[in-house]
Amino acid sequence: MSKQTKFKVGIDSRSISLTGLLSALYVILSFIPISPFIGGSSILTLNLVIVPVIAILLKPIYALISSLIGVTIMFFLVPVALANIFGVFVILMPTIGSFIGSLLYHYRERSLPIVVPFFLLSINTFLYKTHALFWIIPHLIATFLTVPFVFCKLNERVKILMSCFITTMSEQCVMMNLASWYLNLPYEVFLAAFPFMIYERLIATIGGFLITTSIFIFLKQVKLKVYG
Repeated sequence: MSKQTKFKVGIDSRSISLTGLLSALYVILSFIPISPFIGGSSILTLNLVIVPVIAILLKPIYALISSLIGVTIMFFLVPVALANIFGVFVILMPTIGSFIGSLLYHYRERSLPIVVPFFLLSINTFLYKTHALFWIIPHLIATFLTVPFVFCKLNERVKILMSCFITTMSEQCVMMNLASWYLNLPYEVFLAAFPFMIYERLIATIGGFLITTSIFIFLKQVKLKVYG
């Protein structure tokens, strides 16, 4: 299993290549629908699984650039993948999600003054508008998990799984606030959409975990390091 210490800072061909590759995967998976968007004529796609992968394989700036490139191309090629209802604001979801996830994975305790307030502010902003307490349960779990993720000695695979969950919930934080404030969706829509949200984030967490661990196993076999 590749260790956190294998990630390095600096512009190099591997960093750029990986950034482009993950952007391309994001676009490709945007063509595969996994769930309807409750509250609008749009869909969520399998690109959800790539956001945690981007966060783990790339450091924050590269993660932001990779997701930005991917979602911008998706905006024009696959507008039904949320772009048709959120407009340009759709760009915020994967970029912020991957950036927050990358900060936590690569900078651990130094990221907490940013990551934890991000979750708490997102949750409180959403509740102020919608009052759907049930909706923020997984977001609270993700917030609490940042503490053992940073301070506990856990198996690397466990940390990857936790990182995938925290990252995808970071992305969901942006989506729920756009849905409540920009789309002005009522409480009843969130009630109907809750099972779909759980299903989508499970796919993102498990899919991201499987892809990331597979990449790490492959890199270990060929004795390569990931630079981001």
